[in-house]
Amino acid sequence: MKNYRIHKHSLTGFTLIELLMGVALLGILLALGVPNFTELLKKNTRAATLNEALGFFQFARSEAIKRGITVTLCKSTDGAGCVTTGHWEGGWLVFIDPDEDAVVEDNNGDGAIAYGVEILKVKPALESGNSFRAGVNHISYLRNGTASATTSFTYCDNRGAAEAAAIILRATGQQKTAKVDAGGSALVCPA
Repeated sequence: MKNYRIHKHSLTGFTLIELLMGVALLGILLALGVPNFTELLKKNTRAATLNEALGFFQFARSEAIKRGITVTLCKSTDGAGCVTTGHWEGGWLVFIDPDEDAVVEDNNGDGAIAYGVEILKVKPALESGNSFRAGVNHISYLRNGTASATTSFTYCDNRGAAEAAAIILRATGQQKTAKVDAGGSALVCPA
């Protein structure tokens, strides 16, 4: 008959001290990593918002050229019409604007938009706490691709002006991102 013995030294596991050291090390790593991850998320949100807005501007310009008619991009809180109050972070839309008045018309009060007006694309409101501001209520692109104004759209989050970014639209139709506004001045974020 064989003699089977359990050796105390062959039993493995963690001691309470080893477990506490592991938890403490994990806590330190999380304390260092979470702020960096949060910063990365904010940078990615800024880049995604600016890229999406640039896509809307480029889309509006290309549709104006392709269709040979004025296409307008305006602030919109409901995705159905333009507003002159509020800010761009509330959303915006792109529409065919045959009479070049930057208004999605309802000519006879029946709720239907006017003949020739067509909403092409809608952007819902930005995530709360982020702002997207400009000194204009709309930008219209003419059939030759030129814009109705030279202006800047400034994106800000809770990090303030130091991390703000802008899209500069030129009357020629060109667009670019920058860390200054269209006049070359420092960006300003809402308080």
